[in-house]
Amino acid sequence: MTSLDSLSGGMFDVPASLSSEESTNPYKEELQLAVKLALEAGRNIFDHCDRVGTSAAASESDLGITTKSHASDFATSVDVRNEHLVVAALRHRFPAHAVLGEEATGTAPPAPLRADADAHTWIVDPIDGTANFASGLPLTCVSIGLCRGTLPVLGVVHAPLTRELYVAVRGHGAFRNGARLQGAAVVRRPLSAAVVVHEFGSTRDDAGLDAKMAALRRVLAHGCRASRSLGSGVLDLCYVASG
Repeated sequence: MTSLDSLSGGMFDVPASLSSEESTNPYKEELQLAVKLALEAGRNIFDHCDRVGTSAAASESDLGITTKSHASDFATSVDVRNEHLVVAALRHRFPAHAVLGEEATGTAPPAPLRADADAHTWIVDPIDGTANFASGLPLTCVSIGLCRGTLPVLGVVHAPLTRELYVAVRGHGAFRNGARLQGAAVVRRPLSAAVVVHEFGSTRDDAGLDAKMAALRRVLAHGCRASRSLGSGVLDLCYVASG
């Protein structure tokens, strides 16, 4: 059995520009904790996916799958375990901060963010790409974000199966495994040279499917290089940010 720790080799260290004493990052403490928790939750994802298809694999029933709005919208016991891990630690260290967790929120609309500039809200998705995770597909991740008022100021995404750690702090750059992303320096490509990512989500009614298929058809008809549905909206955004 492979260990995620044995594979990482220090690539998940927070960049010095965000964590050193000389750094002007105002969210050093929050970032360090978010990274620590994302890596811990990532181990739970890795341990399951590393066993899928082997004699050590657990069955789907062992994942404790529970449906939300319908069968294609579901959570696993690992979603719940990861959310409890992250939320409990955030509330313990930052008791004045609000925390929104996907599983605790369920299918109800989340509470609106407080507009007060001194109000901080953590937004946690314990497993983005749950269908991928349950099937053992590698494109799945942990996502932890922090907003000040309604403004996102910090984000951490950890994809353990692809060994990627994305971190970003407003005004201080975005990084993948310690290397700064190009951001605005990325060369803009015409649609004909673009790979367009999209997600179908959990919609299964005729009207919703027709609308999504019609939108995708228009994109393809305009001549994009290819389209991909990767199964993780968070990783979609990370890959777009990576160029």
